[in-house]
Amino acid sequence: MNIVQTSDLKKKRVLVTTLLLIVLIFLVTFIKSDAASPQPEYGVRYYPYTKEVKTQVIGDLRASGPEQGDHLLFASRKAYALWDDVRFKNVITSTWADATPGGSYLPVLLFQILEQESADKFDARDGYRLVPYYPNGDVNTTQKGTPIKKVADWAGGNPSYVLNKINTVLNGKASSSNVLSADNFYYVGAIPPVDLTENLFFRFNSIVSLSGGGVDEGDMIAQTPTKGVNRGITYPAFKTTYSVTSWPKIHAVFGMESNGEQRELVSAATGKLKISTTTYSYSGHKQKIWIMKGSKTFGDVLNYMNSTTEMSGASDQTRFNDFSPNIYKIFDASGKRTYNYNSSIPMSEMSSLITPDGTVQNFTMVVSDAYDRIAVTNFKVGTYKNDLAIIPSSVKITPGSPQTAGTAAKVTVNVSNKGSKDIASTYLAWRWNTAGNTVSKIPINNFKRGETRSLTFDITYPPQSALLILNINANKDAPSNEIDWLNNRTEVRVGPVQINLRAKEVRLNPTKPQIGNSVNFEVLVENESYTETVTDTYLDWWTNQTLQSQPAKFSLSPREQKWISNLVLPIVPGGNYLYFDAEINKNHNKPVNETKADGTNAWTDNKISKKYQLMSKNLNYFVKTISASSATQNSTVTTRVVVGRERLSSDTNGEKQAAVRLYILDANGNASLIETKSILLPSPGDTRTVFFDWNSGNMAIGNGYNLMATINIQPVDPETTYADNTQIASFEITGSTPPNGNFCSIGATTGVSGTYSYCSRYENIYHPVTGAYIGRDCVNWNEGNYYEYFNAYVSSSLSGSYVEENADEINGIDVPLVEGGSSTVQAGQGFTFAIDAKYTEDRGHQGNLTRAVAHFPKEDGTLQDIDLVKIRTAGNEVTWAMPTAWVAKHGDEVVYQEGSNPGSNDPNDTNYYYPGGRAFYTSLNMPAGTFIVSVDLYAEGVNALHQCVLMQYTVSGTVMDDFYVRQINPEEPFPSPLFPSGPTSLWKDNYDVLQSQSLIDWDNFDESMWNWPKD
Repeated sequence: MNIVQTSDLKKKRVLVTTLLLIVLIFLVTFIKSDAASPQPEYGVRYYPYTKEVKTQVIGDLRASGPEQGDHLLFASRKAYALWDDVRFKNVITSTWADATPGGSYLPVLLFQILEQESADKFDARDGYRLVPYYPNGDVNTTQKGTPIKKVADWAGGNPSYVLNKINTVLNGKASSSNVLSADNFYYVGAIPPVDLTENLFFRFNSIVSLSGGGVDEGDMIAQTPTKGVNRGITYPAFKTTYSVTSWPKIHAVFGMESNGEQRELVSAATGKLKISTTTYSYSGHKQKIWIMKGSKTFGDVLNYMNSTTEMSGASDQTRFNDFSPNIYKIFDASGKRTYNYNSSIPMSEMSSLITPDGTVQNFTMVVSDAYDRIAVTNFKVGTYKNDLAIIPSSVKITPGSPQTAGTAAKVTVNVSNKGSKDIASTYLAWRWNTAGNTVSKIPINNFKRGETRSLTFDITYPPQSALLILNINANKDAPSNEIDWLNNRTEVRVGPVQINLRAKEVRLNPTKPQIGNSVNFEVLVENESYTETVTDTYLDWWTNQTLQSQPAKFSLSPREQKWISNLVLPIVPGGNYLYFDAEINKNHNKPVNETKADGTNAWTDNKISKKYQLMSKNLNYFVKTISASSATQNSTVTTRVVVGRERLSSDTNGEKQAAVRLYILDANGNASLIETKSILLPSPGDTRTVFFDWNSGNMAIGNGYNLMATINIQPVDPETTYADNTQIASFEITGSTPPNGNFCSIGATTGVSGTYSYCSRYENIYHPVTGAYIGRDCVNWNEGNYYEYFNAYVSSSLSGSYVEENADEINGIDVPLVEGGSSTVQAGQGFTFAIDAKYTEDRGHQGNLTRAVAHFPKEDGTLQDIDLVKIRTAGNEVTWAMPTAWVAKHGDEVVYQEGSNPGSNDPNDTNYYYPGGRAFYTSLNMPAGTFIVSVDLYAEGVNALHQCVLMQYTVSGTVMDDFYVRQINPEEPFPSPLFPSGPTSLWKDNYDVLQSQSLIDWDNFDESMWNWPKD
């Protein structure tokens, strides 16, 4: 009995256990299935995912069958609503977006369309990731556009901008943007008869694009098994990682004087507004900047932007006109994902926003990308005006004109300070405008704003008619930044009217006229009068004694010379010579009274005549290249020039010698000859490399120079054209004369890279019987050299810099630097530069630019050597710059290396190094003075080549100068006998910190404050 009972009990236990296992398996299966099928973030009416229910998808389905034509342009197909996963990664910061922390995924809807017609061959191109206009995908739910704004928020966009752009299209306004075209809109379900937003869906990818993001095809990972029946039901169809970008940043905006000094009050004439901003986009975009009056908050600006979305990209220039007076700038990012604007605008461009008195006031700067994502900051700036003037009506000469030559007289004149600042010291300059007269100066000291002052000085009447020229602050140096220079000068005529016009010179283009071609003449005319302006005079001209069309009438100021141009002869006639004649004021009527001071005939020099030999078209020289350079003062420079002789079928000339000249051009284009070399070009098609070794001398420091190479200018040989006889390249003086010392290694910048044979002399061959000309034969063969050349120069001038406030403190990648534009830095401050290097070989052979090492002076007089890194490589060209600088948290240590932080990545650790960008940082102990940085550069071709580049910088003060340390009494931090005006500007707004009761009690050894501030 007991045995039977035990057996029955075991059977019951087995049955119960089996049932429990079945239930558990069911529950586990159900739970796992439920866990694997999360509810989508929007459109829950399509959940749970299933292939038992089909819905209609209507729209552009061409992506599913690109080879099948346009039958899918606006098509309708049945579809499954399936599970899809997405996540978002910021490609600028390499971090996961807030919506998907740690790379987690969000479940969304994917509509898998089904083949219904015989032409349908969708294969794997059947998925459409769509977002409903309403949260549940139909009008039965409220808050239209909420899912679209949600996706835009995930993608780091401006949700209101994205929805507004879509609504603008829905309201009937077409858009040129491909992400807002009609093929982005779909209907899931029936097309609504009335409300077009019912059942309306929008393409997911286009929302991301409107948010500044995007997706690469390789980031859309189809989940396996790709043909599984439960794909999209129990596991997602795709796991897609979208790339998103950051909102814009404003690193700096401040007033700046022309010397780089940061100030709130700057010159209206020469002051600038320094701006440093960054915008981001997955694809190309435009950076937009508005500067407006008043202090505006981020929220105020964003709300206004979102209320004017329709104007975005179409009317941005006037977009804020109803919000605040403003100026607008736009910059093309040229396809860059990160666009940094680091420049300045003249204060004159802000004149419409500055008050007439220039008072410092509040402004707001807004920077936006193409997707109405913005950054906003407030700043203060104002302007001062310098304006000195002469009052012309006040000029009086006693005794008055006319007087005999040598008569003594006194001049009185009133000058005025019309500016907003007192001028400590300036001057009035005066002179006669006749040749050989010197300038005299009358000092003007303590010139108050608004003051008008009378000045008196002595003169002697000149021997002829002349102008007495008066000019306050004539050299524009006391001060240098006036807003109006026209009122600084006036002139007074003394003596009788005296005019003489003359024709001085003729030039023509081309300089050697060719028979059958056109030629353009120019005549230089002059008004010799010191006092009178001639108006509506004229020039007549003739070629080969034939009168040509008269050019337009013109005017000549006193002493003015002017080229009268466009005297075009369309076809040069045949013959040995071309004759040219010109005459100004031929009819003696403009003016009628020409005279000379010496009493001679005033009409003879109105005429000029020239005779030109005519040439044939069978030769052309050209300058192919000239190398750019940079150097310090009194340094040796090697300049490479390649010249040639064009291979013309008509060029049957023998060997030719041509003059190749190298010039230096100053900022005004004035040319100074460096050297002339005579080059042999034996045959048409020949080229030659010419090297000029010269010294830079005492040229002024700066980059306002150019090098110019010419061949056959002025012409000795006639050519078909002279347009290619000149080439220009940049040249910069990077520093003053280096002190004695070897700053660079010794090496060669050029070398012979090969040889060739060429014929230097030909003789004509004639038939021995008939004497007919047969051809030419070489009678003298020579050997020539091919050359290689290594050139390097400063392409981005040495400039003091500092790191942007919002730089990446951990990775140090592409740390933005604000460049001050000055080579003067404080001890402890960094500076940047870049050097372009290029290897050239006459036959185009490849070289290897191997190394660049910079030598920086240290505070103890030794040198620190740092290998530069390549930041750009293009064939035989390399741009070198500093490796990334890592500045120690404490002390004076700087580590220069590419890659990651040399210490801790935690900014709170002692062993943390701040990223300093591509800059060199001077020591805090660097003494004041001017220092030379030398850079040795090396290249390998056939020979080992070397270049040396010198730059200079000046140390003035230290970054610690802005820190002040002194003991204080918290009860009276700024005692009135020492600080009669109260707290200094640094503490004016933080005065309560110094006078806090806790600090006072602690200073007085109050027992309750022994552990302060720990407690």
